[in-house]
Order: sequence, then structure tokens, then C-alpha cells
Amino acid sequence: MANRGLWKRLRGHLNFYRIHILAFIFTPLIFSAILYASNGQYPISYIDSLFLCVSAVTVCGLATVDLSALTPWQQVLIFVQMCIGSPVFVSWLIVLVRK
Repeated sequence: MANRGLWKRLRGHLNFYRIHILAFIFTPLIFSAILYASNGQYPISYIDSLFLCVSAVTVCGLATVDLSALTPWQQVLIFVQMCIGSPVFVSWLIVLVRK
């Protein structure tokens, strides 16, 4: 019962703008931890991993490391973030939330 009250209070404060901001905060944080944990032959620091993930989610294309030195799994993670942060997906998510 206490969980329902918490969910109702939380749901009352969430609107499409706050969900949008939370998605752009937590997606890079989660993906940067995964990217950092899956270091390969050429390890990257966590701050570079975080920068790459924020850059990928916001689809701005900046990189602090040579992307060809990343493992294929790390390149897949970067690609998935680019798809998640694409204007089409973000617009679809906002329309779904507002509906």
C-alpha cells in the first residue's frame, strides 16, 4: 500500500519535460558504466567513457578517444545510444508520454 502512495506522488510530479530530462541524465550514466566496464585492449578512463556516452545520446558526434580502438561491443553501445538519442526516437517517446 505504501508503494502505491509513493507511485501516485511521483506520477503527479512527472510530466513530459521532466521525463525527457531524466532520460537524458540517466541513459548516459548507465551506458557509461557499461562502456567503462567493458574495456578492451586499449582501456579508456571513466571520464572519457562518460563524455562519449553523453556525446552519443545527444547525437553531437564529439569523441575524446579513437573510436576504432574500441571493442565491437563498445561500438555497439555507442550506436545504440545514438539511436536512443535520435530526434525520431525522442519525439516518439514524448508523444507516447503525453498521450
